[in-house]
Amino acid sequence: QTLNIPENVSFVQAAAIPETFFTVWANVFQMGKAKAGETVLVHGGTSGIGTTALMLCKSLGIKTFATAGSDEKIQAISHLTTGINYKTQDFEQVINEATDNAGVDVILDMVGAPYLEKNLNLLRRDGRLVYIAFLGGAKAKEVKLGQIMMKRLTITGSTMR
Repeated sequence: QTLNIPENVSFVQAAAIPETFFTVWANVFQMGKAKAGETVLVHGGTSGIGTTALMLCKSLGIKTFATAGSDEKIQAISHLTTGINYKTQDFEQVINEATDNAGVDVILDMVGAPYLEKNLNLLRRDGRLVYIAFLGGAKAKEVKLGQIMMKRLTITGSTMR
């Protein structure tokens, strides 16, 4: 496959675009089915994948929240999203307060097992949880299957390799 390099983009810059943009597009928009008017939570919001997801969501009219591990990182993405420092704030509580307990439609998660319960709690009816990594652990101890069924949730993932 080949792509034209946009004007004013160097070859090196162009070489970096597919890794993040293709990953985000496939996971957030094709598998996660995010669309205008919905809300997306991006874990790892200051990573390359995270910032790409936030930029694309913003450009498509999708409200976002993002987790990151320092106040400096939160500040870096403040023009794109509502950032949540997961080390000092409970992201589930912050999002519930901001959405009047409505939660989010899609979650892009690269953390994995430690966030599963909170992710399931935050997803709205027909919500979609998309895993692209499991940096915090690949094996969850418990899963509330009833919650998944009652909310009609979809859980999916990909390695893009």
